[in-house]
Amino acid sequence: MELKNTFDKVAKEYDKYRPNYPEQLFLDILGYTSIKPSDSILEIGCGTGQATKGLVDLGYDRVTCIELGQQLADITREKFKKTNVNIIHSSFEDWQSDRSKYNLAISADGT
Repeated sequence: MELKNTFDKVAKEYDKYRPNYPEQLFLDILGYTSIKPSDSILEIGCGTGQATKGLVDLGYDRVTCIELGQQLADITREKFKKTNVNIIHSSFEDWQSDRSKYNLAISADGT
């Protein structure tokens, strides 16, 4: 098994035990970029949506998430089904973009 598939095999446990990012991280990102809640964000490798949640909690829900793991994508899709967040199950390299423009591209890592 390739390491890139590791977390998908334990997606529920990963979601349960993975710590959240501090709100200040998102305040800093949003402050440095000067994006508005109506702007579009591309998140590469959303996992189960910890960074996605940080953005949505601050009113930024025009997020397109690309996630390689099917189970990870499914968990994130369920979490954000009542928002504008769009979850796409694909590797970033294989993703077939619809040529949308994004005001910010991010990728978060828990380390």
